[in-house]
Amino acid sequence: VDSIKGIGPTTALKLVREHGAMEGVLEHLKAKGTVLPDPFPYEEARTLFKSPEVIETSGLELKWTEPDVEGLTSYLVDEKQFAAERVKKAIERLQKCKEKKSQGRLESFFGATTVISSEKALKRKQAEQDAKNKKNAPKGLAKNVNKKTKAR
Repeated sequence: VDSIKGIGPTTALKLVREHGAMEGVLEHLKAKGTVLPDPFPYEEARTLFKSPEVIETSGLELKWTEPDVEGLTSYLVDEKQFAAERVKKAIERLQKCKEKKSQGRLESFFGATTVISSEKALKRKQAEQDAKNKKNAPKGLAKNVNKKTKAR
């Protein structure tokens, strides 16, 4: 099935939003002088989106293996009308990425983290705050504050 030259998913969505339905989009494109493929089975496309074919996946098992380059190319170029050169370049990029080392974990960059229980964290924060207050207080006042705190 041929597509409308220059109309990809983004433009198609924009046109549908502007004109409300596929019929309005087609009228707009015809008025603009855009060449439409003949026949253009938009009713079939509408049916496909409203009630897509769905398979049962409960018994499906996926295995990661090397990509089937011939099968992928055949499917995308022959069945889905992708440009052969773009598919070839995308497969080359995929294969190049597959050869690279996998991404490391975030801990390898920052180091391991430790979890402090909330009670310990509160005590630590209180001790830090007390030390800060003691450091910032005038010398004579700090002694008086400590005596009053200890007397309690």
